[in-house]
Amino acid sequence: MPLPTSAILRNTIVGSFANGGVRVYRIQDPLKPGAPPTLEEAGFFIPPPPARSPKGVIQINDVYVDEQRLIYAVDRYTGGLYILQFTGPLPLD
Repeated sequence: MPLPTSAILRNTIVGSFANGGVRVYRIQDPLKPGAPPTLEEAGFFIPPPPARSPKGVIQINDVYVDEQRLIYAVDRYTGGLYILQFTGPLPLD
């Protein structure tokens, strides 16, 4: 979502995967010239199911990264809002 407060990430993808939680991927240079870049998982967050979840699992369906590199993720049923800070060896870029 391109907003003035959105982070501009050129080498990182942050995505939501429903019961797979939030996942962070790094875009790596291709192994061979002319080949497409590869993705490497750099981190993830999968919280336990919320107590009142009708599905019995987490259901994160939206994610947003702000200009301070904070990650906001929302559970679609009862989990609420998660505010995450990536602590991997390389910053979100």
